[in-house]
Amino acid sequence: MIKIEQDTIQVERKQELVAADEAVANKKFADAQAIKDDCEKELAKAVPALNAATDALNTLKQDDIRVVKAMKNPPSGVKLVSITYQMMTLVMKSAHLNLHSDST
Repeated sequence: MIKIEQDTIQVERKQELVAADEAVANKKFADAQAIKDDCEKELAKAVPALNAATDALNTLKQDDIRVVKAMKNPPSGVKLVSITYQMMTLVMKSAHLNLHSDST
C-alpha cells in the first residue's frame, strides 16, 4: 500500500510538470496560429493583385518587348514595370520552389 501511495505522489508530480509543459506548448501554438492567420489574411489581399498583374503581363506580345528593347533610354514607367516584372518572376519562382519543397 505504501508503494502505491509513493507511486501516486510521483505520478501527480509528473502530471503537474506535463501540465505546465502543455500550457507552454499551447501558448506557443496559439502564437504561431495567430501569425499564420495574419499571413493568410495578408496573402488573401495580395493574391488578387498578383493575378491581375500576371493577367496584364500575359497580354504583352513579342513585338511589345522588342519595342522596349530597342529603346536606348526607356521612360521611367517602362523601367519600373520591367523591374517589377523581374521581381514578381523571382518571387513566383521562389514561392513555387518553397511550395514543392514543403510537400516532400
